[in-house]
Amino acid sequence: MIYIRGTIYKCAKCGSAVDVNFFGISCLLGPPLVVCHWCGEIVTTDRIEWNEMSGVGKLFFFGVSVFYVVVVGLMGAISFDATVQYIQDGACAESLRFSRPTFWLGAGLWAVFVVLLQLYRAFCSRRRARVVEHKPLERSLRSFQIGVQVKCLLLLVLMPFMAWLGRWIWDKVGG
Repeated sequence: MIYIRGTIYKCAKCGSAVDVNFFGISCLLGPPLVVCHWCGEIVTTDRIEWNEMSGVGKLFFFGVSVFYVVVVGLMGAISFDATVQYIQDGACAESLRFSRPTFWLGAGLWAVFVVLLQLYRAFCSRRRARVVEHKPLERSLRSFQIGVQVKCLLLLVLMPFMAWLGRWIWDKVGG
């Protein structure tokens, strides 16, 4: 069994999770208040806005973002390559195929996705700071400004699963 430590920020009213950090790692950037996607209650997070970060905080954000790029890039490489294997062969026969272009293509695509995602989050934070009336982030379930680690993990798992399911259906029905 693998134990992964996570910090879960829950709504006090309904208990729904609004943010999760794995291994206690967070870039700290994001809205300090979000609206619960289930009950509408305002929930406090441990996040701060870009304009509230010190120089050290911004450097920390950059360092954690580089860490995210490397880790998600590697996980994305594995996920993307497994997806290609399921589509082509109907099974994931090999793992960690470093010599395959699909491995490195997946690493590159996911790394670029994380870079763009972090830039988007910083842009949104700066835009929120310019607003006169500060409101909590609405619809946190669908936003990539909070809960990003879980949402990326779900995408990484969903991609090969959907390829496997599609290939399975293709083999049963049309193949």
